[in-house]
Amino acid sequence: MLTSEPRLKYYKNDEDFRGEIPLTRDVEAHLGTDGTFKLITPRKSYVIREMTQGEAEEWVAAINEAVRKFGKNLNA
Repeated sequence: MLTSEPRLKYYKNDEDFRGEIPLTRDVEAHLGTDGTFKLITPRKSYVIREMTQGEAEEWVAAINEAVRKFGKNLNA
């Protein structure tokens, strides 16, 4: 779930909240070749599988745009 805050919240299912990822300048999303995308953070990398064909491309674009617009550099 992409929120209005500069962070990405992730869930195992609709009710099982697992955590959140601050969208800092150090975060990158990359499209995979098999319906997945990789979210790379300074502490951990996540491989996320799309639910609907073509969804991974949309997520990569939305995450990278949010990082570009709203991401803060925590090292500054």
